[in-house]
Amino acid sequence: MKKQMMLIVMMFTFFMVQISEPSQTMGEEGKKPDAATILKKCDDFHFGYKDMINKIDVTLIDKDGKKSYLKMELYQKGSDKRLLRFTEPKDIAGFSVLNKDINTMYVYEPSLGKVRKIATHAKKQTMLGIDFTLDEAGTFRLESDYDPKLIGEDENNYILYLTQKQGKDKAWPILKVWVNKEKWYASKIEYCDSKEKVHKTEIRSNLKMMGGRLWAARMTMTDHTKKHTTIYDFQEVKVNIGLSDEIFTKRNLIRQE
Repeated sequence: MKKQMMLIVMMFTFFMVQISEPSQTMGEEGKKPDAATILKKCDDFHFGYKDMINKIDVTLIDKDGKKSYLKMELYQKGSDKRLLRFTEPKDIAGFSVLNKDINTMYVYEPSLGKVRKIATHAKKQTMLGIDFTLDEAGTFRLESDYDPKLIGEDENNYILYLTQKQGKDKAWPILKVWVNKEKWYASKIEYCDSKEKVHKTEIRSNLKMMGGRLWAARMTMTDHTKKHTTIYDFQEVKVNIGLSDEIFTKRNLIRQE
C-alpha cells in the first residue's frame, strides 16, 4: 500500500512539473518588451496609415470653467506632411498650419492675408487659445525625436521616460508616456521641462472604430500653469484615400473652402 501511495505521489509530482515547465517557457517567449519596441508599437497605433482626413470638434475650457468651441480639419500624409485648417467660428475660418516636411512649418492667417514661415523657437507658442503648441501640433512619430527608457508599469500601462535626441530642439525635452499594454495607444503623456517639472498633461481616451481602424478619439490637454484645458473630439476619419502632395503646399495653404 505504501509503495502504491509513493508511486501515486511521484506520478503526481512528475505531472505537475510537466504542466509548470511549458508556462515557464511561455513566460520567456512572452517577456516584457523593451522601451524601443513599446514606443514603436505606440507610434504605429497613432500613425499606422498612409494618409488621413480627420474632422475634429475642439472645446476650450478656461480656469473659470467657461467653454468656447472651434472646428477644424486635419490632413496628413506619411510621417512628415500635415495640414491643419480651422473651419469655425467664422472669425478664424481659414486659419491654417502646414507641415510641409518634418522641419518646415508655415502658418496662414486670413486676417493678414499672408503666409509666414515658423522659426524653430516660435514652434513653442500656442495658437488660437489652444493648449497644443505648434511644435506638438507638428509632432509625428515620437521615436523620431526621443530616446525611450522603460521606467515602470501599472496594471494597464507601460511607463516610458523619453528624452529628446541629440540635435533636436523640442518644446519639451522630456516626456513621460503611459502606453496601454493591450492596444498600444498613449493613454497619458506628461510634458516636462529639463528639470522634470510637469507643465502639461494629455489624456487620450474614447477608443472607437472610425474609418476602419481603432482610434483614441478624444485628446484632452491641460496646461497646469494657465489652468486651461483643450479637448479634441474626432468626428469623422477617413484613411488611406490617396491624398495628393499638392494639398501640402504653400499655394494650397491659403485656399478657402
